[in-house]
Amino acid sequence: MLLRSQTARCAVLCPLCLMAAGAFAAEPPHDDDTSHVDVMVITATPQERPRDDLADAVNMLDRDHIEQHGGTTLGEVLGNEPGIDTSGFAPGASRPVIRGLDSFRVRVLEDGLGTAGVAEISADHGEAINPFSAQRIEVVRGPATLRYGGAAIGGAVNALTNRIPMEEIDELVRGNLFGSYGTVARDRQFAGELEGGYGPLAWHVDGVRRATDDYQLPDSSEDQENTQTDTYAIGGGGALVGSLGRLGFGYGRYVDDYGVSEPENPEEAPTIQLESQHVDSHADLPIDRWKLGELRWRGRYTDYTHDEVVQHESLSTFDADTWEGRLEQLHDPLAGFEGAAGLHFQVRDVSARGEGGELLAPAQSQFYAGYLFEERDLTRSLRLELGGRIERALVEGTAPPSPAGSGNDRDRRFTPLSGSAGLVWDVAEPSSVGATFSASQRAPDALELYARGPHEADGTFQIGDPDADEETAYTFEINTSNHFEWFSLHGAIYYSYYANFIYGAFTGEVVNEEGEPDPAGDLDEIQYTEDQAHFAGFELESEVPIWEFGDLGEVGLDARADFVRGWLDAGNSVPRMPPLRWGSGAWFTSERLRARFGVRRNEKQTYVGDFETDTSGYTMLDWSSSLRVYGDEERGVSLLFAVDNLNDVRARNAVSLKKDEQRLPGRSFRFGLSGSF
Repeated sequence: MLLRSQTARCAVLCPLCLMAAGAFAAEPPHDDDTSHVDVMVITATPQERPRDDLADAVNMLDRDHIEQHGGTTLGEVLGNEPGIDTSGFAPGASRPVIRGLDSFRVRVLEDGLGTAGVAEISADHGEAINPFSAQRIEVVRGPATLRYGGAAIGGAVNALTNRIPMEEIDELVRGNLFGSYGTVARDRQFAGELEGGYGPLAWHVDGVRRATDDYQLPDSSEDQENTQTDTYAIGGGGALVGSLGRLGFGYGRYVDDYGVSEPENPEEAPTIQLESQHVDSHADLPIDRWKLGELRWRGRYTDYTHDEVVQHESLSTFDADTWEGRLEQLHDPLAGFEGAAGLHFQVRDVSARGEGGELLAPAQSQFYAGYLFEERDLTRSLRLELGGRIERALVEGTAPPSPAGSGNDRDRRFTPLSGSAGLVWDVAEPSSVGATFSASQRAPDALELYARGPHEADGTFQIGDPDADEETAYTFEINTSNHFEWFSLHGAIYYSYYANFIYGAFTGEVVNEEGEPDPAGDLDEIQYTEDQAHFAGFELESEVPIWEFGDLGEVGLDARADFVRGWLDAGNSVPRMPPLRWGSGAWFTSERLRARFGVRRNEKQTYVGDFETDTSGYTMLDWSSSLRVYGDEERGVSLLFAVDNLNDVRARNAVSLKKDEQRLPGRSFRFGLSGSF
């Protein structure tokens, strides 16, 4: 183990020794407008491509979108995008849910590498990233996610920060500042970034500070108790960029102190005190010979810890140390194929103390993988995409105690294999159709294998399955992108079959902290089990310009909808699935003013798992606007005003473990000021 750790440390801190790779050139944010712009997507393929040229479904959010929609977590910022929901456990712990999948099947990345916390282990654990640290966020699902490992079998969320600049910066200093206030929870936020360059040296620093109180409930003077947050994030880095390549280092720190509501037992409501820091290294070496292109390295070491505090006493502590690196070699067209081959590794140690130690004994997981992604034009209008990945994974831990005695140390070894094929057909200049098929595998997580005790923060007693096998997903998807002067449309329809789908099933038992049946207990028993599962659904978004008033501006309409249905071979539904969602809006955009009034509808969710309850539907109204009062898009000042839940409707999140205890926030007025220089 010592040898592995030393090797990983060398890999992260000595990029010139390995010249490894795996990530992607940052792209400057772009302004959303009604015209079609070829924005390059960098998460889906080694060669950045426009969204319409990809066989996979992609969501992209630029900095303007992040500022206008607000949110403490990635889940809140992304939660209204087609195909994406939010776990909604607490304002400080809300992960993205992609097509009904989260936890161990959705990988959250920062600049192409994992955030390396323990958010997957429990719904009350937050992701160690603030969305306002990002210049842009990309969400990819489908075959492209095989570059990021089995933990991205359901999708990958990549926040791009530019903390290690990707190219020369020809200005000595430039920056952005943002401040906002929201009424529903006295939400105070400030974010800023500075970057610049001198010759081949480029640098970047950024910071975020945010604090909120308990949020107010709809149509009420009451608050949802213990939903406060207190967050700050800082980061920065520098790079030498020139004709010989690029070498850079960066640092990020994230601290979050947030509450988890317990309406039925408020004196036992926990507060999570989270701290994470990471050190990054980047290196790019242009080769330009032997048909080889750029050689890229991305490496990261992350030190993560959090305490779960009740009445000023730490009851649980989770620690995680993670080394991750990626080496990627691009190549020029060879036999008609253009693409990249990569090596990817991760070594991860997770330990818990206190009550957390009862849930999961110290565990180590590691994987070493190789992958290949290739593209080829078959005709002038038809392109083929192929990908493959082979992985070797080891998960070490202690199996749950048997009735006859204590738990046993176990080492499980897995060899996940994944492959994908996709076709992109450029039907006509403004339209394309993509079709993909993939077979992806992931190794079970240590929690799914070795969980063995209570977790007070989410009110469960979890029992792992130490004999679980690899999970395999077979997915077929068709998507389309269309951009006409009078109409735009993005849509996708998909079906996935999961063999050995691993999930935590409620058994219906109420137990005490020792796992014994107890009607007076306050823990719901969860048993990790395997079954065959099916997921089918669609996503749709469109925009129609209605009228253009010369130089004064333009008016239009938009619409979006998504739906996913997940069911098991046993006949019951997959737990905590999003309902049918749809919405529409009217917008106005001009050189200085952008405004939108929208309606969002969540239908009633009746497809529920065992021991779950139905969730009522609801309709919310929203308003957002931005007025530039000085300067232009690159150098200027803008005022922001938004209203969330304008009609102050009572609503619950069907995906949340706490939906029966916790309502969504009430009406909120948000005011913001954004400036760039």
